Amino acid sequence: LETENMAVSLAIIGAGIFAKERYAPALNRLHKTGVFELKAVYSRTASSASSLDEMLECKGTDYRIYTGDSLETMLKRADIQAVLLIVTIPLLPDFVELCFQHGKHVLSEKPVAPTVKAGEALIHTHLTAYPDLIWAVAENYRYTPSIVKAAQLIRDGKIGKVLNSNFVMRATIPTTSKYYNTDWRKDPQYQGGFLLDGGVHFIAMIRAVLGEVTELSAQISQIQPHLPPSDTIVASLTYADGSLGSLVITFGLAADSELQSPILHVFGEKGSIIVDRKSVEVKTKESDSWKSQKDPEDEDFELGPIAGEIDAFLKGIREKKTDPAQVPKEALQDLKILEILLESGKTKVHKAVTPM
Repeated sequence: LETENMAVSLAIIGAGIFAKERYAPALNRLHKTGVFELKAVYSRTASSASSLDEMLECKGTDYRIYTGDSLETMLKRADIQAVLLIVTIPLLPDFVELCFQHGKHVLSEKPVAPTVKAGEALIHTHLTAYPDLIWAVAENYRYTPSIVKAAQLIRDGKIGKVLNSNFVMRATIPTTSKYYNTDWRKDPQYQGGFLLDGGVHFIAMIRAVLGEVTELSAQISQIQPHLPPSDTIVASLTYADGSLGSLVITFGLAADSELQSPILHVFGEKGSIIVDRKSVEVKTKESDSWKSQKDPEDEDFELGPIAGEIDAFLKGIREKKTDPAQVPKEALQDLKILEILLESGKTKVHKAVTPM
């Protein structure tokens, strides 16, 4: 029944902050293209399901809300082909496998799993028991136009051989933050806390632009007492091309500190590239002077990539092939590097990173 021209019938599992603030408006936008029909929404609580429902303008025929213990009832519906899975990190593996058991294609939010071991087991289960189902892992940084462009510029040799790079993300997560005030983040039952939840985005960004990390050495700390088990990583990295880079990720700064959204600065033999989620700036030397070219800022950097990754997932179902940017092994490598950073920080040991 899944042809290239057919709208894919979807259900949403999870109605938290990200589902409401990112997925709902992205789906409303994408629905105008006719690529999906939304059949159902599930959330553990009726209040969260209702609040997501109110934001959705893309409901299809036979649309229903499911709550509490009715998840499997929803998954048994033969008219639902695929699921957008937006649940908490500890629940991810069990929910992905439950969807597989009911024959559903899955787009699950990053990370691929709470640990590399759990991710490897889930990938093995998918490949051996459910190879005909599409499983994609959502990582919106891989669909962010500025990041995609920076990666292409480096591949095209715009700044020559990469010599050095540095990545910086400095943020504050106060106790008043809506993200902090979710039970699963306030008391994280998974490694790394915010460093895992947010950190995999930044690993995806550096890998997309610079390629694979082969070695690393890290230090970690907890600046803010309300952000266990750690909120800061400072690391040195070696990439597969032999270039060295630095990485700083912190969620632990004070509210009045100088903050920095994710930004990557890459230095090459013939120039440099500065990329963040909104734009790319290229500096190259011509004759005896430096020339700088910066793209206009992308005001759609929040929703555009979310719509892009959902669209790629739907296309993968129609064409029976997962988009390369969503293959679970890519997300597993992001998680592996983040996990090794945390291990290196705890043990103070330089670590090698095995390839995918």
